Amino acid sequence: MPVFRIGLVMAGAVSAGAYTAGVVDFLLEALDAIEDVRAGLDRSDLKAGFDDETELVAPPYRAEIGAMSGTSAGAMVTAITTAVLNTRIPPVTGETTPGETTGNPLYDCWVEQIHIDKLLSTDDLEGDSPLRSILNSKPLDAIVAGALPYADRVDHPRAYVQDHLPVYMCVGNMRGVAYSLRLEGVGAESGHQMTLHADHLAFEIDKAGGAHVPSDRIPLNPGPGASATDGWQLFGQACLASGAFPIGLAPRLLNRDFSDYFRREWFIPNAVTGMVRRKDGAGHPLEPDDSPASWTFASGALQALPPLYTPTAFGNEGRYPFICVDGGVFNNEPLELCRRALSNGARHPRDPRAANAAVLMIDPFPDLAEPPDAFDPAAMGSLIGVAGRLFGVLIAQSRFKPEELALVRDENVASRFAILPSRRHPDPKDDRAMSPAIASGGVNAFGGFLSRAFRHHDYMLGRRNCQRFLKTSFVLPADREAGDLNPIVAPWLDDPRHVQFLDDYTLDDRTVKALPIIPLLGKLASRHYTAMPPWPATPDDLDLAALSAKVKARLDKVAPRLIDTLELPRGWCMGARAAYGLGRSKLVNWVMSQIRTSLAASGLRPR
Repeated sequence: MPVFRIGLVMAGAVSAGAYTAGVVDFLLEALDAIEDVRAGLDRSDLKAGFDDETELVAPPYRAEIGAMSGTSAGAMVTAITTAVLNTRIPPVTGETTPGETTGNPLYDCWVEQIHIDKLLSTDDLEGDSPLRSILNSKPLDAIVAGALPYADRVDHPRAYVQDHLPVYMCVGNMRGVAYSLRLEGVGAESGHQMTLHADHLAFEIDKAGGAHVPSDRIPLNPGPGASATDGWQLFGQACLASGAFPIGLAPRLLNRDFSDYFRREWFIPNAVTGMVRRKDGAGHPLEPDDSPASWTFASGALQALPPLYTPTAFGNEGRYPFICVDGGVFNNEPLELCRRALSNGARHPRDPRAANAAVLMIDPFPDLAEPPDAFDPAAMGSLIGVAGRLFGVLIAQSRFKPEELALVRDENVASRFAILPSRRHPDPKDDRAMSPAIASGGVNAFGGFLSRAFRHHDYMLGRRNCQRFLKTSFVLPADREAGDLNPIVAPWLDDPRHVQFLDDYTLDDRTVKALPIIPLLGKLASRHYTAMPPWPATPDDLDLAALSAKVKARLDKVAPRLIDTLELPRGWCMGARAAYGLGRSKLVNWVMSQIRTSLAASGLRPR
């Protein structure tokens, strides 16, 4: 059976992880439906009588998840997804009556369990506990601890998950890993030194029990008691470390084998030149070997680069402890990690007529650029203006990857796709895009924590956007008459039932017929099934007066602890405490004013 391999990339999202979770929920539901029908299981529940349903027919090819990567909130969704890959969870749809828990950790963790009330609680500052962040991060530990036990379940191994599944977690390594570039010249004995901070941890689920996991990946073996093992516990800690938003949420301590950095391979441009054999995603040479199509020009190669220090320099058997902050600081869209793992070091065919694999990025915040009229040269050019923007500028530059942007934007590249938030007008006859698309984008992307209604809306929007993407965008050309036919979907053309899944597709500025890589069966194809809740303009669970009191209570705990942490002289310390007492009301009012203004800009008007 032909296989189209998929790498899932889950970008940073702060509070909009609910959107990413909704996308994954629908994706798993669609893939489960196909495998159930293929296995001959009774899926009569997929028939609801909607006018735009499809037949329950499995295509003669399979979509397979072959790699995953995540950062920040995307890493937390990646962790939950990894934990449930061998068990069945109920999808949360408009037909579901949400309660305290739904049995779906994607929804429970991101919609029901995370809330501003928990983040503003003060139990993290009891006794002599040090101040680690503005918000309380302890609720996140409880959420991850509740999600990991799903890895203990192996009652429903998914056939569409690769036997050896690499999973990457991006973290911001505050300690850093030193490298040295040897240079010729006087005084160059130590070389030119550089430090790595854009770090990651590599894991792998191996259905064979971990015997074939590469040495640079940490094995994750699902099964009874798995979540309590060192590998899964480190996996959970890496997930929390990736989401440790600087200052806002607590940094995390990780401890790994320093030898991991000696086994890590880097892509080095111009390391290999000339003509080399091209390989497919599984690492096998393409045939026929005498055809020009089987050769390609290599612009580089993978190489291991040893760090400046050896593992023995750290003692303790080479264990390397380091403090982490949000992985999105340096790598908010970890696409390349996933692509390399999926391709096994090769390059995926990009032409839609030959594509056999693709990375699929889920990014809730693709449009954070300031509008042109927001530029104020006087404010930006001042001392305070430069100091205030420098941190954000450094983060934005570290995330700028023009080569990835160019490939994703090219309609004739079928090896990279993206699912981005899109909210349409509720009238099906009026397909206008509505702005903003997601409700969690306010308050510098922390807005989703303020209301369950915001998170529920974005979760359902993720499901709806995934449905539309799978139906209209994640397709391959299937037009035999036009001569545009991908061999993966070609076998389905011999089955007349494929006709209901055909759609128009633009290829080389022409319109040709195409078939979906993941066809939607029964009600999953219906617009009624993913009907959206109304825009949560007036959420019932958000009272700004009550929120103001909770902000004040948190600040009353944080401010004295922060002053003590600064270790100021006694007189200065007393003065700082007095200044906070005098300015407390103004500070709280300013915080609440910023929240009101930001929510209002998104059409959100809480009490």
